[in-house]
Amino acid sequence: MATKYDIVIILCASALNKDGGFDEFALDGSYLGGQTRMDAAVDFAPRVKNYIVVGGSKKKINDMKVYLEQKFKKFRIEHAPKIIRIKSDPDTNGNLWAVKLALRDVKKIDKLSNNDVGIMTNFYHLPRAMRFAADIFNNINVNFTPIASEAVIVRHLSTYLLHQKALLLRTTNDINGLRDWENGEYENQDKKTGWCYKCLDKDILKTL
Repeated sequence: MATKYDIVIILCASALNKDGGFDEFALDGSYLGGQTRMDAAVDFAPRVKNYIVVGGSKKKINDMKVYLEQKFKKFRIEHAPKIIRIKSDPDTNGNLWAVKLALRDVKKIDKLSNNDVGIMTNFYHLPRAMRFAADIFNNINVNFTPIASEAVIVRHLSTYLLHQKALLLRTTNDINGLRDWENGEYENQDKKTGWCYKCLDKDILKTL
């Protein structure tokens, strides 16, 4: 039987671009998979009670929420997840710290220990995200489940199948990031305070 999730954290895709979608590629031509990530979140929604969308600006998280709600309506997804927006610093480290601090502020951090919690991002990004999470949440008894967007997308074609060189470039970048983390050289790796975080849906967060 497929797992049902109480909480799934969707790491920031991007803001909506001028074409009305999320960026699939970076300026250097590497794969980002932002559109794939958001479409996968739509397809995966029936298995989730609450989505936490976290990103580096108010526009990014607002765009993510609006897109998801529009697609939930379009595809007539019953019992669609509640969406909680958390603003953060604009990187994976900042995303995860913002979630931790926002939950701590409303005394809901224990919900990560007592529920099925997933982290959704693209396949190339999962090893780095999970490694960061292991350190950032090391004082909390939580077992995050990695959810690869490319593995759960259903209605749309994931572009990584068509652009394997772009995926390889992005994967190489993430491996380098992991190397820096393991060597203790990642930017702000030891930072414990001063992170940007603001929950725009604190009323929902308090009900988790």
